[in-house]
Amino acid sequence: MPIVLLETNIPAANFDKDFPRKLANIVSETLSKPLKRISVRLDAGVTLCRNGTTDPTCNLHVTAIGVGLNTDEGAVQSAAFTNFLMEHLHLPKDKVFVYLYPIEACQVGMMGTVASAL
Repeated sequence: MPIVLLETNIPAANFDKDFPRKLANIVSETLSKPLKRISVRLDAGVTLCRNGTTDPTCNLHVTAIGVGLNTDEGAVQSAAFTNFLMEHLHLPKDKVFVYLYPIEACQVGMMGTVASAL
């Protein structure tokens, strides 16, 4: 059930149509979650300012059961996502920010119930 939101000021035209699928794949691999449960939203071309400049940058928000539960796991997950975004968006490390939001299974509604009941 990971919900992934990538916000970036890089124009939408710079992304190939397969980018959301590629991002879903790295999330699936990194979090050991089935691809069929991952939702990806790409907000490209938005106004973002970091460090007083509008140079290309991005914020990746990942909400999932079991994400970022401790410093060690969060660091591994953040590194995987950062490396992926650096490679695909051609951004330096200091322009990639990753936010990990853990959520409980009882807080995720799906198939008419909550994930903890399935």
